[in-house]
Order: sequence, then structure tokens, then C-alpha cells
Amino acid sequence: IKMILAQTVTDWRPVLDNLATYSQQGNSDETIAILQRLKGQLVSVGLLDQSEQTVTIMDSFKQNNRAQAQAQVVNLCQTLTRIFKTLEQEVTVNN
Repeated sequence: IKMILAQTVTDWRPVLDNLATYSQQGNSDETIAILQRLKGQLVSVGLLDQSEQTVTIMDSFKQNNRAQAQAQVVNLCQTLTRIFKTLEQEVTVNN
């Protein structure tokens, strides 16, 4: 679990940057693809609420609720940034 957590923490910045970029561009296919990968990663590190948020966002994109989906992506990215920054400190301090 610690190895998965460390890998997730290592990779979070580019994943969230890409997610925000594709969402803002209205690229639903790429946004959904990132959300699907992120959903699994979030479950594997115990972030179940955030994993469920990815499902909600994917549904919004699939229903063409672009403005709502983009707002949800911004919220998810902000939440995950706070969480991952904290985890990043914990993982590096405990290594």
C-alpha cells in the first residue's frame, strides 16, 4: 500500500494538470480517460469519496453538462491537490 501511495503522490501533479487542461478545452474523451484511471488510483489509496466524484464528473461529461463538469473538475483538482500535498509530506518524511 505504501508503494502505491508513494507512486500516486509522485504522479499527481501532471495527472491533475492534464485533467484540468483537457476539461477546460472541452475534450471529453481525454478528460473521461484520465478520470477513469484516477478513479482506480483513488480507490487503491483509500480516497473513496473522491473516487465517487470522478464517476459523477464522468456522468456530467457524458450528459453534455460541460459547465457543470468543468466546475466539478476544478473542485476535485483543488481537493486532491490539498490531500496529495499533505500525503507527499508524509510519504517523504517517513521514507
